[in-house]
Amino acid sequence: MKKYYDQSNNRLVFVNEAATPEYWDKQWETESLKKNVLSGAHERFVYPHTKKFLPSGSRILEAGCGKGHFVYSLHQRNYEAYGIDFAPKTIQQLQEIFPEIHFTLGDVRSLPYEEAFFDGYWSLGVIEHFFDGYDQIANEMSRVLKNGGYAFITFPHMSFLRKWKARHGYYELFNTEKIDPVHFYQFALDEKTVIKHLKNLGFSLVYKQPLEGLKGAKDEITGLPGNVFHSLYKNKSFLGQCLSYVLARVLAPFSSHSILLVFRYEKN
Repeated sequence: MKKYYDQSNNRLVFVNEAATPEYWDKQWETESLKKNVLSGAHERFVYPHTKKFLPSGSRILEAGCGKGHFVYSLHQRNYEAYGIDFAPKTIQQLQEIFPEIHFTLGDVRSLPYEEAFFDGYWSLGVIEHFFDGYDQIANEMSRVLKNGGYAFITFPHMSFLRKWKARHGYYELFNTEKIDPVHFYQFALDEKTVIKHLKNLGFSLVYKQPLEGLKGAKDEITGLPGNVFHSLYKNKSFLGQCLSYVLARVLAPFSSHSILLVFRYEKN
Protein backbone atom coordinates (compact mmCIF):
# COMPACT_ATOMS: atom_id res chain seq x y z
CA MET A 1 0.00 0.00 0.00
CA LYS A 2 1.43 3.38 -1.04
CA LYS A 3 1.43 6.34 1.37
CA TYR A 4 1.57 10.03 0.51
CA TYR A 5 1.79 13.08 2.77
CA ASP A 6 -0.99 15.66 2.37
CA GLN A 7 0.90 18.70 3.61
CA SER A 8 -2.02 21.12 3.64
CA ASN A 9 -4.07 18.89 5.96
CA ASN A 10 -1.23 17.24 7.91
CA ARG A 11 -2.37 13.70 7.11
CA LEU A 12 -1.25 10.62 5.23
CA VAL A 13 -3.16 9.34 2.22
CA PHE A 14 -3.14 5.56 1.74
CA VAL A 15 -3.68 4.45 -1.84
CA ASN A 16 -4.48 0.87 -2.75
CA GLU A 17 -8.06 -0.26 -3.32
CA ALA A 18 -11.17 1.80 -2.63
CA ALA A 19 -13.00 0.85 0.58
CA THR A 20 -16.37 0.18 -1.10
CA PRO A 21 -19.21 -2.02 0.23
CA GLU A 22 -18.05 -4.73 -2.19
CA TYR A 23 -14.50 -4.46 -0.88
CA TRP A 24 -15.63 -4.99 2.72
CA ASP A 25 -17.97 -7.85 1.82
CA LYS A 26 -14.99 -9.55 0.19
CA GLN A 27 -12.75 -8.87 3.20
CA TRP A 28 -15.31 -10.21 5.64
CA GLU A 29 -16.44 -13.14 3.53
CA THR A 30 -15.93 -16.23 5.65
CA GLU A 31 -17.61 -19.53 6.36
CA SER A 32 -16.98 -19.01 10.05
CA LEU A 33 -18.73 -15.63 10.43
CA LYS A 34 -20.73 -16.95 13.38
CA LYS A 35 -17.53 -18.10 15.10
CA ASN A 36 -15.93 -14.71 14.49
CA VAL A 37 -18.90 -12.90 15.96
CA LEU A 38 -19.05 -15.17 19.02
CA SER A 39 -15.37 -14.41 19.67
CA GLY A 40 -16.56 -10.94 20.64
CA ALA A 41 -17.60 -12.37 23.99
CA HIS A 42 -13.90 -12.36 24.94
CA GLU A 43 -12.80 -9.04 23.43
CA ARG A 44 -10.94 -6.69 25.76
CA PHE A 45 -11.22 -3.31 24.11
CA VAL A 46 -14.72 -2.04 23.39
CA TYR A 47 -16.47 -3.37 26.49
CA PRO A 48 -13.82 -2.25 29.04
CA HIS A 49 -13.78 1.28 27.60
CA THR A 50 -17.56 1.42 27.34
CA LYS A 51 -18.19 0.46 30.96
CA LYS A 52 -15.93 3.31 32.14
CA PHE A 53 -18.48 5.79 30.85
CA LEU A 54 -21.83 4.02 30.31
CA PRO A 55 -23.70 1.56 32.57
CA SER A 56 -25.21 -1.69 31.30
CA GLY A 57 -28.62 -1.15 29.76
CA SER A 58 -27.41 1.88 27.80
CA ARG A 59 -28.35 2.00 24.12
CA ILE A 60 -25.21 1.98 21.96
CA LEU A 61 -24.61 2.08 18.22
CA GLU A 62 -21.56 0.79 16.43
CA ALA A 63 -21.56 2.77 13.19
CA GLY A 64 -19.63 0.71 10.68
CA CYS A 65 -19.94 -2.56 12.59
CA GLY A 66 -18.24 -4.86 10.06
CA LYS A 67 -18.46 -8.47 11.19
CA GLY A 68 -20.44 -7.48 14.27
CA HIS A 69 -18.28 -9.00 17.01
CA PHE A 70 -18.14 -5.79 19.04
CA VAL A 71 -21.91 -5.37 18.81
CA TYR A 72 -22.22 -8.94 20.05
CA SER A 73 -19.81 -8.17 22.89
CA LEU A 74 -21.98 -5.29 24.11
CA HIS A 75 -25.16 -7.31 23.64
CA GLN A 76 -23.74 -10.09 25.83
CA ARG A 77 -22.87 -7.54 28.52
CA ASN A 78 -26.51 -6.37 28.73
CA TYR A 79 -26.19 -3.25 26.63
CA GLU A 80 -28.91 -2.48 24.08
CA ALA A 81 -26.53 -2.83 21.16
CA TYR A 82 -27.12 -1.77 17.55
CA GLY A 83 -24.86 -2.23 14.54
CA ILE A 84 -25.05 -0.65 11.10
CA ASP A 85 -22.86 -1.15 8.03
CA PHE A 86 -23.10 -0.66 4.27
CA ALA A 87 -21.70 -4.12 3.33
CA PRO A 88 -24.92 -5.89 2.19
CA LYS A 89 -23.83 -9.53 2.20
CA THR A 90 -22.23 -9.26 5.62
CA ILE A 91 -25.26 -7.57 7.18
CA GLN A 92 -27.64 -10.09 5.61
CA GLN A 93 -25.66 -12.95 7.13
CA LEU A 94 -25.56 -11.26 10.53
CA GLN A 95 -29.32 -10.70 10.46
CA GLU A 96 -29.90 -14.36 9.60
CA ILE A 97 -27.52 -15.74 12.25
CA PHE A 98 -28.36 -13.26 15.03
CA PRO A 99 -31.97 -12.10 14.54
CA GLU A 100 -32.13 -11.05 18.20
CA ILE A 101 -29.50 -8.31 17.66
CA HIS A 102 -30.18 -4.99 15.90
CA PHE A 103 -28.06 -5.31 12.74
CA THR A 104 -29.06 -2.86 9.98
CA LEU A 105 -27.91 -2.22 6.43
CA GLY A 106 -27.28 1.49 6.06
CA ASP A 107 -24.89 4.41 5.64
CA VAL A 108 -23.15 6.06 8.60
CA ARG A 109 -23.58 9.38 6.78
CA SER A 110 -27.37 9.06 6.87
CA LEU A 111 -28.50 7.03 9.87
CA PRO A 112 -32.05 5.60 10.03
CA TYR A 113 -32.55 6.53 13.70
CA GLU A 114 -34.41 9.36 15.38
CA GLU A 115 -32.68 12.23 17.15
CA ALA A 116 -31.15 11.61 20.59
CA PHE A 117 -31.74 7.86 20.28
CA PHE A 118 -28.42 6.57 21.64
CA ASP A 119 -26.46 6.90 24.88
CA GLY A 120 -23.24 5.85 23.17
CA TYR A 121 -21.73 5.72 19.69
CA TRP A 122 -18.73 3.62 18.64
CA SER A 123 -16.78 4.28 15.43
CA LEU A 124 -13.91 1.84 15.01
CA GLY A 125 -11.72 2.70 12.04
CA VAL A 126 -14.45 4.28 9.92
CA ILE A 127 -14.02 8.04 9.51
CA GLU A 128 -10.68 7.69 7.74
CA HIS A 129 -12.15 5.84 4.75
CA PHE A 130 -14.07 8.76 3.21
CA PHE A 131 -12.10 10.80 0.71
CA ASP A 132 -14.54 13.72 0.94
CA GLY A 133 -14.18 13.85 4.72
CA TYR A 134 -16.18 12.84 7.78
CA ASP A 135 -18.40 15.93 8.16
CA GLN A 136 -21.61 14.02 7.45
CA ILE A 137 -20.59 11.23 9.82
CA ALA A 138 -19.91 13.72 12.61
CA ASN A 139 -23.21 15.54 12.01
CA GLU A 140 -25.15 12.28 12.19
CA MET A 141 -23.25 11.28 15.31
CA SER A 142 -24.31 14.46 17.07
CA ARG A 143 -27.89 14.09 15.84
CA VAL A 144 -28.47 10.55 17.18
CA LEU A 145 -26.62 10.98 20.49
CA LYS A 146 -28.47 12.02 23.61
CA ASN A 147 -27.37 15.08 25.53
CA GLY A 148 -24.62 13.81 27.84
CA GLY A 149 -23.95 10.77 25.63
CA TYR A 150 -20.50 9.48 24.69
CA ALA A 151 -18.74 8.96 21.36
CA PHE A 152 -15.83 6.52 21.11
CA ILE A 153 -13.79 6.99 17.94
CA THR A 154 -10.67 5.24 16.63
CA PHE A 155 -8.74 6.01 13.45
CA PRO A 156 -5.18 5.83 12.06
CA HIS A 157 -3.43 9.01 13.12
CA MET A 158 -0.31 11.11 12.74
CA SER A 159 1.80 9.57 15.48
CA PHE A 160 5.03 11.13 16.72
CA LEU A 161 6.93 8.87 14.29
CA ARG A 162 4.76 9.74 11.30
CA LYS A 163 5.00 13.46 12.04
CA TRP A 164 8.79 13.16 12.28
CA LYS A 165 8.95 11.31 8.96
CA ALA A 166 6.67 13.89 7.32
CA ARG A 167 8.84 16.79 8.57
CA HIS A 168 11.98 15.15 7.22
CA GLY A 169 10.57 14.33 3.79
CA TYR A 170 10.26 10.54 4.04
CA TYR A 171 6.86 10.54 2.28
CA GLU A 172 6.14 11.53 -1.30
CA LEU A 173 3.84 14.55 -1.32
CA PHE A 174 0.18 14.02 -2.19
CA ASN A 175 -1.00 15.52 -5.47
CA THR A 176 -4.57 15.02 -6.68
CA GLU A 177 -3.48 15.61 -10.26
CA LYS A 178 -1.19 12.55 -10.13
CA ILE A 179 -3.22 10.25 -7.88
CA ASP A 180 -6.66 9.01 -8.88
CA PRO A 181 -9.00 9.18 -5.82
CA VAL A 182 -10.72 6.01 -7.09
CA HIS A 183 -7.81 4.10 -5.53
CA PHE A 184 -8.05 5.92 -2.21
CA TYR A 185 -8.22 3.59 0.80
CA GLN A 186 -7.83 5.68 3.97
CA PHE A 187 -6.22 8.62 5.74
CA ALA A 188 -4.02 8.78 8.79
CA LEU A 189 -5.60 11.85 10.36
CA ASP A 190 -4.29 14.56 12.65
CA GLU A 191 -6.13 14.00 15.94
CA LYS A 192 -5.92 17.69 16.85
CA THR A 193 -7.95 18.49 13.73
CA VAL A 194 -10.54 15.83 14.60
CA ILE A 195 -10.82 17.10 18.20
CA LYS A 196 -11.28 20.70 17.00
CA HIS A 197 -13.89 19.63 14.44
CA LEU A 198 -15.97 17.73 16.98
CA LYS A 199 -15.62 20.47 19.60
CA ASN A 200 -17.47 22.79 17.22
CA LEU A 201 -20.37 20.30 17.25
CA GLY A 202 -20.62 20.17 21.04
CA PHE A 203 -18.19 17.33 21.83
CA SER A 204 -15.61 17.66 24.59
CA LEU A 205 -12.66 15.28 24.81
CA VAL A 206 -12.59 13.24 28.03
CA TYR A 207 -10.08 10.48 27.23
CA LYS A 208 -7.32 9.74 24.73
CA GLN A 209 -5.22 6.61 24.18
CA PRO A 210 -2.68 5.83 21.43
CA LEU A 211 -3.03 2.28 20.09
CA GLU A 212 -1.12 -0.38 18.13
CA GLY A 213 2.43 0.78 18.75
CA LEU A 214 3.94 -2.38 17.28
CA LYS A 215 1.90 -2.17 14.07
CA GLY A 216 2.91 1.45 13.64
CA ALA A 217 6.56 0.56 14.15
CA LYS A 218 6.57 -2.33 11.67
CA ASP A 219 4.71 -0.24 9.07
CA GLU A 220 6.89 2.87 9.38
CA ILE A 221 10.39 1.66 10.29
CA THR A 222 12.52 0.11 7.55
CA GLY A 223 15.64 -2.02 7.60
CA LEU A 224 16.54 -4.58 10.26
CA PRO A 225 14.49 -3.02 13.10
CA GLY A 226 11.41 -2.96 10.85
CA ASN A 227 11.95 -6.60 9.91
CA VAL A 228 12.20 -7.55 13.58
CA PHE A 229 9.00 -5.68 14.42
CA HIS A 230 7.26 -7.30 11.45
CA SER A 231 8.33 -10.80 12.56
CA LEU A 232 7.09 -10.18 16.10
CA TYR A 233 3.80 -8.78 14.80
CA LYS A 234 3.22 -11.97 12.78
CA ASN A 235 4.37 -14.36 15.52
CA LYS A 236 1.40 -16.40 16.78
CA SER A 237 3.20 -18.36 19.52
CA PHE A 238 2.23 -17.70 23.14
CA LEU A 239 5.58 -16.07 23.90
CA GLY A 240 5.42 -14.05 20.69
CA GLN A 241 1.92 -12.84 21.46
CA CYS A 242 2.94 -11.81 24.99
CA LEU A 243 5.96 -9.89 23.70
CA SER A 244 3.85 -8.27 20.96
CA TYR A 245 1.30 -7.12 23.56
CA VAL A 246 4.01 -5.54 25.73
CA LEU A 247 5.74 -3.86 22.78
CA ALA A 248 2.45 -2.54 21.40
CA ARG A 249 1.86 -0.69 24.67
CA VAL A 250 5.46 0.43 25.22
CA LEU A 251 5.83 1.77 21.65
CA ALA A 252 2.35 3.37 21.49
CA PRO A 253 3.41 6.89 22.60
CA PHE A 254 6.03 6.91 19.82
CA SER A 255 4.73 4.85 16.90
CA SER A 256 1.01 4.22 17.45
CA HIS A 257 -0.83 3.29 14.28
CA SER A 258 -4.19 4.52 15.56
CA ILE A 259 -5.74 6.41 18.45
CA LEU A 260 -8.87 6.20 20.59
CA LEU A 261 -10.67 9.44 21.41
CA VAL A 262 -13.64 9.50 23.79
CA PHE A 263 -15.95 12.51 23.75
CA ARG A 264 -18.89 13.63 25.88
CA TYR A 265 -21.63 15.28 23.88
CA GLU A 266 -23.44 18.39 25.10
CA LYS A 267 -26.06 19.62 22.68
CA ASN A 268 -25.40 23.21 21.60
